[in-house]
Parts: sequence; C-alpha cells; structure tokens
Amino acid sequence: MALILLFLVALPVTARAQEPLALPPVFDYEDFVRLPILHEGRIKPLDTFARVMLTGFYGKDSMPDISAAAWLAEMLFNQSQAYQRPVFNIANPDVLNAIGLTYRLHHRYSFVEVSQALAPHIAMIRALRTRDEKDLSVAQSQLLELYAKTMWYFEISRSLSLVLPKLSVDDPGLAEKMGIAPGAELTYFEMMAHRPAFLELAEKAVAKDPVDMTAADEEILRIGHGLQRLTQDQQSRILRIVPPQWAEDGDEWFAPWAVLESGKGSPETATFFGQLTALAQAYLDRDSAEWGRLSKDIHEASLAMADGHIKKTAVALEYGYNQLDLFRYSLMAYIAALVTLMAGGLGLRRFMRRGALVLLSGGALMHLAGLCARMYIMGRPPVATLYESIIFVGLVTVVFALVLEWRQRRGLGILIGAATGSILQFIGMKYAVDGDSMGMLVAVLDTNFWLATHVVTITIAYGCCLVAGLLGHLYLLVSVFHPGQSERLNELGRNMLGVVLVALFFATLGTILGGIWADQSWGRFWGWDPKENGAMLIGLWLAWMLHARLAGILSSQGFAMAAVLTTVVVALAWFGVNLLNVGLHSYGFTKGIATNLGLFCGFEILFVGLCALYLKTRREVAS
Repeated sequence: MALILLFLVALPVTARAQEPLALPPVFDYEDFVRLPILHEGRIKPLDTFARVMLTGFYGKDSMPDISAAAWLAEMLFNQSQAYQRPVFNIANPDVLNAIGLTYRLHHRYSFVEVSQALAPHIAMIRALRTRDEKDLSVAQSQLLELYAKTMWYFEISRSLSLVLPKLSVDDPGLAEKMGIAPGAELTYFEMMAHRPAFLELAEKAVAKDPVDMTAADEEILRIGHGLQRLTQDQQSRILRIVPPQWAEDGDEWFAPWAVLESGKGSPETATFFGQLTALAQAYLDRDSAEWGRLSKDIHEASLAMADGHIKKTAVALEYGYNQLDLFRYSLMAYIAALVTLMAGGLGLRRFMRRGALVLLSGGALMHLAGLCARMYIMGRPPVATLYESIIFVGLVTVVFALVLEWRQRRGLGILIGAATGSILQFIGMKYAVDGDSMGMLVAVLDTNFWLATHVVTITIAYGCCLVAGLLGHLYLLVSVFHPGQSERLNELGRNMLGVVLVALFFATLGTILGGIWADQSWGRFWGWDPKENGAMLIGLWLAWMLHARLAGILSSQGFAMAAVLTTVVVALAWFGVNLLNVGLHSYGFTKGIATNLGLFCGFEILFVGLCALYLKTRREVAS
C-alpha cells in the first residue's frame, strides 16, 4: 500500500523528470539546521539529521551541487524537485536488473525512478519480507534495504506538508461561505481553521445525485480529495522537531503531524507552525532575506520551547563538530607527517623530522579534540560502537607513538604514529559512511563506569597490539633488507618487548574488569561468549609470546613474527564478533567485512611466511 502511494505521488513529477534540475535557493541555512530535533533517542541539531540521512541514501554527507542542509530544505519545502534529484546510490547490478533500472557509471537514481521501478515488484518484495534474513541473497537483502530507504525518503519529504500551500478555493461563492479569500493558497494547517464550514458544504455536496452537482460542488469534492491525500502524511513521524509542551508527555518530542493528529496545541506550537508556514513560503519565493530572518526567529523559538529539556551547549557543540570535521583534518595531518618524514631521507633529515613531529602532534590534537567533543555530546566514553573503537584505537596508537618518539627522538615514533593514525582514521571514515549518528547505547552498554574502565582498557590493549605489530613489520623488513644494522634491530626488539608488556597489562586488566561487569550484568564472570573468548585469546597469545621470548624459545626474529601475527589475533577478536553476529556482545554489527578481514589476515600470514622462508634460506646459504 505504501509503495502504491509512492507511485501515485511520483506520477505528477514524472513529466518533469527530463527537465534540467534547478539548484536549490542560495540561502544561509545555519540557523535552520541548528534547530534541535529528537532522533534515535537523542537530541541533536537538524544538521546531524540531514547529514546522516543523506549519507544513508547517497553514501556521502553532501552532493556535488548541494549541501546536506540545502538537500533537507528542498526535501521539506519542494518535493517535486527533491523527487528528481539523483540521490539513491544503487551499485549492485543484480538489484538494478531485478527492478529493471539501467546501469549507470555513477549509479545514482532519483526517487521518481526508483519508486516507479519498484512499483511493479510489490508482490516480490512482500514475499522477500516474509523470509528469514539469513536465507536472502546479497541482492535480495539490498533490494529490501532499497525499498526501506524509499519509505524513509518519502516520510521525510512529507514531514512538513501540513505547512505547505497546497490548497485553494477558486469559486468566489464557496470562498465567501468558508470565510477565505478566493484563489488564496492555504496550507492544511490553515484550512483546519475553516473545517466546520467546509464539512457543512461537503456533506451537502456528497448527498446530491452526481447529475445534479454544480461546479461549486465538484470543487468541494476536489478540495476534500486534496485534504484526504494530505491527511495520509500523518504517518510521517521521523522529524520530531516540536519540543515537549505538555506535562503528561514528559520529555516526548513530536512530529508536526503528530501534534495535529493528537489534537494538542499551545500558543507556542501555534506560533511555531505559523513561523514554519512563513518559512516554507520564503523558500518557495526564493526570498533569502525573509528566510534568514525567519530561520533565526524559529531557532530562538525552538530553544525557548525546549528550555529545560535539552543541553543547549551540547547541541551547539555538535553543530560545530559537524562543520569542523576534525577527524578528516587529522587524517590529512597524519598523511602529511608520513610524507614529510619520508622526504627527510632525501636531505635535511633533522629539519624534516621536526616538521613531521609538528604535523603528527597537530593531527593528534585534532583527533583528541574530536573525541572529547563526542564525549561531551554523548555524555559517555566514545568506545561503544565499531566506528568509535576504531577512532579511539587510532588515537591510542598515535599517543603511544609520540611517547616513543619523545623517549628516543629518532623518527621511529613518528613513523609508527603517522602510519597507524592514517590507516585507522581512513578505516574509520569508511565506517562513518555506514552511519555515524552517535546513537544511544544498547542497554548492556549503558553504564558509563564500565565503558570508562573495561571497554576503554581493552581498547587501549588493541592499540598497543597494533603498535607492536607495526614494530614487528619494521623489524622483519630491516632484517630482510638491512641485516647488518644490528643496533637498529636491537632497538626495535627492545621496543617490541616493552610494547607487548604494556599490551598484556591492559588486556589482562580489561578482561578482569569485564568479568566483574559480566557478573553484575548477567550473574556470571565468564560465559564463553565469542567476544570474551577473543579477549582471552589476546591475553594468552601475548603471555605466550613473552614467555617464549624470555625463555629463549623465540629468537628476536621469531618474536617479531609473533608480533606481526598479533594483529591477526586482534583483528579476529575486534572485528570477528561482528561477523559471527552471535553472543551477548551482539551490538555494533557491520556486514560485508568478511572479505576484507580475510584478506588482511591472509596478507599478514603470507608476509610472515615469506619473511621466515627468506631468512631461513639466507641462513642456510650462509652456513
């Protein structure tokens, strides 16, 4: 039924699908997207909502010609244009073939194209929705996901349809009876003020025989049909932009249609809806001055209505966090530090090393500032999801590397910090694309004390293990290509040993703290859960490495190989639980990483195997 509605809505704009797509009005959207909204259980600025939604549809938080803010404004106030914009990212050819869309190089399609392509396949989609998810192919899962996205797209676009001028009464006689100016464009919200007069006229018109109907009666039916279509938009609840107003609802925020449907109201909400109506008209009139003035007024009115229900500084900080994009700039700084350090090999080594250190330190400061901002916004440590753990581990490795550089001042710390920081920030950006909405925690994680102790401690252990792994790579590469540099190899060996000791300390402490948390949460210290087994495996592996090294079972080269393989153990414990999708730690799942994880593990094992084979062959030849 919903898809049929989509199809019907899309039809009026089909004829315009081939027209050149106009750019949205050039407005100052700052005040508009700073409006607070309740979404996914958290108060956030409208800017975050726009970015998350656009990323979900398009794959990025902006399009080549418009920002997320401009896209959302167009969605809310000019649907006929928004439905033509190529927003849907469909890369899988099997999905395109299933619904009859033609493959495009940039695989972007508009809402009109997607909804019309899906319409003939409603029966197939319904059948797929009844099947177990594990029985679906990748293309079938993506087809259902595409269907869900079209629903979200449609729901967002209809969120403020009650304040758009969609209705008019052209007959002067009818207009006089309803008490409105003939030809004036009214919103659904404004038409409700004339509802008693309209219902009286409609009852008379419906009671007539069709052959006796006048032009005025037919216009009444036309208006009724328009009202009925708009009433279907009452299902749009995603844009909870009306702050709490009624004591019996507590901290509940409302979508505009929900306010109207519930029959509730207040002088503040009436003023708010009036301002939204004027804002919509300013958008349609392309009146930037009026848009700017109204956006500021609405923002102030919203904050006044929400007073006592939001942390204003957190909302303002989140808007600034979105604008600054600190993690992207820290990635750029890490890459610049790596390049600068490498360029030192061509000359001015000391000068370039200092320059690289400045860049790495600057990147770390931006990285830290971004994490601190997220902690303040969410009111908890930033390690509750896979994405958050990646950016946190990235900072741990960079800080660890800076300490190493501060102690030795030979560029090794800069190399490790710049390399791990760049790699992890790059991976983190990939997972941010999958949806970094800073959502609420699942119940089992909703305790700041244990997040700040067990999860943070275990995550620090991950970071230390990755540093040890990188040192192991360097040791083996030097052993292969510069076997005569014994002093350098000894230095790398000592650093590896120290880092593994620190990693074992944090892994053991984190596992013990996790056991206490498990006892408080589930009534047992250990449950052989996949994640718990992964944590234990890291501890056992590190303990075995140290024992074997100190007992002389492992040589320096063998210890380096074990350090490299530590990254495999950590990757399986860190990401593997997301693949299994089982156990009590079932949160933060990410699909489709099995191939990448397998490639990474395979590459590391192959690297160690080739190094071991080469070094053994060289020893045999030398002997």
